[in-house]
Amino acid sequence: MKRIVIIGLREGARMLHIVDRLHEEFNVIALADDINQVASFFKEDEIYATDLFDFSHKEFEGQISSYLNENIHVFKYDELDPQLEKAEAIIVIGAPAKAGTLNAFLDTSIFNSIFSYRLNGQEVGVLGVLKEIADYHGKSIILSISDEASCLEAMELGIPSIPNKKATIRNRCDRYSFEEVDKKLQEFFSHKLEAKDKPKVKKPFDIDIEFIRSDFAYLFMKDHPKFNLVDPRIIHCHIDEINSSNDLLMKRREI
Repeated sequence: MKRIVIIGLREGARMLHIVDRLHEEFNVIALADDINQVASFFKEDEIYATDLFDFSHKEFEGQISSYLNENIHVFKYDELDPQLEKAEAIIVIGAPAKAGTLNAFLDTSIFNSIFSYRLNGQEVGVLGVLKEIADYHGKSIILSISDEASCLEAMELGIPSIPNKKATIRNRCDRYSFEEVDKKLQEFFSHKLEAKDKPKVKKPFDIDIEFIRSDFAYLFMKDHPKFNLVDPRIIHCHIDEINSSNDLLMKRREI
């Protein structure tokens, strides 16, 4: 029996094709649908899932559990590191492409007020950050499922991917059908799942975050005093190594 951890983000859920903040419950159901679909390929395994949206929107914390199959265990932000430590495989569903990506649906780098997020000089998005966190735990992301632009980003990171929609503009997209995605999943999981632990990657990080406005930088620094202001819109932090996923993910706090 394998332990599979699924990390979900609503931006890339297949059914979410038009942005409408008035229908948050639909967005939860859309992500739950995707998680249930992937979990159906692991009927003999332990499935643990989380909704990263919960980290920055407390009013929706845990809401997704109402829509997931009974065999899926839901965990919260504070449990992310221990869950990844125990995982045999990590699957990411719905990671948006990094901010500024052409032809992407809801391109976002961690949260909407960020213009650019760099780790050791390399610009990354949510998926790039999650890969660093997985490496820290000595684990691999075996699959990423999201829009076509995000899948291109996954390919650059060496992560296998399956597209579930294609953006027409930033806030709208054409969805692949459930059957189309299911067929691609069947093909992917028809091969034996090989997700062996690898050496944990412990390395220093220089984190540079550029915001779209200077006041966002100041507001962020109030909650994250380890950062220094290097420009009205740019902050910097050096860490010798990750102590927890929050060092890089920072709870996706909205500003």
